[in-house]
Amino acid sequence: MEKDRFYKQDWFILVTLILFAPIGIFLLWNYNDKMKNNAKVVLSLIFTLIFLSTLGYSIVNIKNFNKVDNNLETNINSNVNKENDITDLDKTNEEINLDDPNFVSNENNVDIQNTVLDETQPSNPNPSNETQSSNPNPSNETQSSNTNPSNETQSSNPNPSNETQPSNPNPSNETQSSNTKPSNETQPSNPNPSNETQSSNTKPSNETQSNNINASTDNQGSSNNSTTESISQTNALRSAKSYLSSSSFSYIGLVKQLEFEEYSHEDAVYAVDNCGANWNEQALKKAKSYLSSSSFSYIGLRKQLEFEEFTTSQALYGVDNCGADWNEQALKKAKSYLSSSSFSYIGLRKQLEFEEFTTSQALYGVDNCGADWNEQAVKTAKSYLNTMPFSRDGLIKQLEYEEFTHEQAVYGVDQNGL
Repeated sequence: MEKDRFYKQDWFILVTLILFAPIGIFLLWNYNDKMKNNAKVVLSLIFTLIFLSTLGYSIVNIKNFNKVDNNLETNINSNVNKENDITDLDKTNEEINLDDPNFVSNENNVDIQNTVLDETQPSNPNPSNETQSSNPNPSNETQSSNTNPSNETQSSNPNPSNETQPSNPNPSNETQSSNTKPSNETQPSNPNPSNETQSSNTKPSNETQSNNINASTDNQGSSNNSTTESISQTNALRSAKSYLSSSSFSYIGLVKQLEFEEYSHEDAVYAVDNCGANWNEQALKKAKSYLSSSSFSYIGLRKQLEFEEFTTSQALYGVDNCGADWNEQALKKAKSYLSSSSFSYIGLRKQLEFEEFTTSQALYGVDNCGADWNEQAVKTAKSYLNTMPFSRDGLIKQLEYEEFTHEQAVYGVDQNGL
């Protein structure tokens, strides 16, 4: 009845090799006694390669999908920020053009003053007004033209009595007309001082507003550049935290992982520097993760963490604090070897020492693994016979070479019919 079980049938083993190679290989080596070991080795290698290549292809597809998703999210965020900046700039322009009463009133004041000046010039026959229009600063002209009215009168008429006799028999009239000039020049200096003050103040106000517009535009441009930089850094930081939430990494390992996702080196370093990770704790988590799926010696686990690019001090922290019982780890490793192959007592002890367990840890594993060494000799003899023919004495010597005792070797040969 035991031979009729489906999982021992050749067809089921072949199907399992195709669909999920690890289980198929296990069934091939444990339940197919007809096939020679050489053939088993070849089939195991072929289906292992097929399985690994399929698994690798799947992982690459998943990473490519994540990369496309990250790039799409980055583009969306960038477009949203640009639209927000454009909206803010439009609002600023609207506030300047429509909502500033000072800006509108100043323009009106300039227009009103210009209109008044234009109407005043042709309607005033007084020549002194021409002097005012040719000089935008009447007060200065008044000072220069009539600093001392009495002196001007004296220079223009040094001898009033002589000049008055031929030109005007009435000296009083000439004197009166000559004295009129300073007063006329003085009077039309500025008919509306308040308007002139407003006009002179209008330009600085407008220039200030124009400068403010340019400054705000420059600030928005600089904020756009900083926003672009922060988006890439924020995305890299988010990816770093996501990786750390599901797995454990060394500092260098996380930088390389982000660079593999095509972040720049600067963004990757920024994210790793700011992700808040405790690298000693990351080494401890990685050590516990390895111990949950396999068994290691103290030295073997430390080397594995250093291979993951943790520093030596971080690796030692992880190994020292992982809580492993190294005797139990040696025992687990011994049982793992016995589940897939056959060993003599001495051969298994040497194998554990090769895995860098101490001699006492290796002996603990071998002594407590529960192996029947006679049965191990039987399995080893059968394995040899499946690959090549042996004589009785030749097979006994081969088993003794594998460090079985003579009694165990004889027992193994006898059980295989030699």
